[in-house]
Amino acid sequence: KREDEGKRNITIGDIREMILQTAQHGLEGNRRVVLIRHAEDMLDPAQNALLKILEEPPEGTFFLLTTKQPGMILPTVISRCRPLKMRPWTEAELEAMLKRRGTEAETARKAALEAEGSIGQAIALTGNQEYWQFREEVIEDWMNCPTRSDILQISGEWANRKDEGEAAITLLERIFSRMMRRSLRISGEGTETGLPEKWIRFEKRATPGYYVHILEGNALARERISRNVSLSAAMEQLLLLLMEASAK
Repeated sequence: KREDEGKRNITIGDIREMILQTAQHGLEGNRRVVLIRHAEDMLDPAQNALLKILEEPPEGTFFLLTTKQPGMILPTVISRCRPLKMRPWTEAELEAMLKRRGTEAETARKAALEAEGSIGQAIALTGNQEYWQFREEVIEDWMNCPTRSDILQISGEWANRKDEGEAAITLLERIFSRMMRRSLRISGEGTETGLPEKWIRFEKRATPGYYVHILEGNALARERISRNVSLSAAMEQLLLLLMEASAK
């Protein structure tokens, strides 16, 4: 389980316990799959403890290691694996898949954009009305504040919603990352829905440098929260940045 984003928290004890479990025989069947998600979270001693069983796995046992950061996996571990790169689904592929499942066209389009290449996320979003309501609230509060006095009001209202505040920062990060990718012509399939008019105008004229500046502000807000800076203070800085960017 990944408790903290970016924290390497799979220990040698975790791997040793997993190895002991694989030595036990199941009551049915003669095959098993061991999945290690976020394999980059394994500390180096944990990765070293995995080497022998990867080289000589129990009969009928298969190990799957997933990672978005292969550079953090030891070469000795990689050499014992068969790399398989998984490309994200395109928005068009996701939208078509959702429509085949009976999803209404507009919902399919929005979910395909928001899922960012994940088929499971796309399916989950089609029925997650709570998420869409939260997204609308974040856009309304965080991307639509016209004055500095509004910033203080909004940060005050979110100050007691720490978990939701962090989720809002993550959501904003995804929105601006998609906008930047479109500006770089990396992705041009879909456009954001529900954005205030000023951000629609911003996207038409903004250079990648503007997005880098905004995303750095997002990262700084996240870092401040992780260092126990007050949520309202971190929010105010980010809201001020967004207000100034959208006014350009």
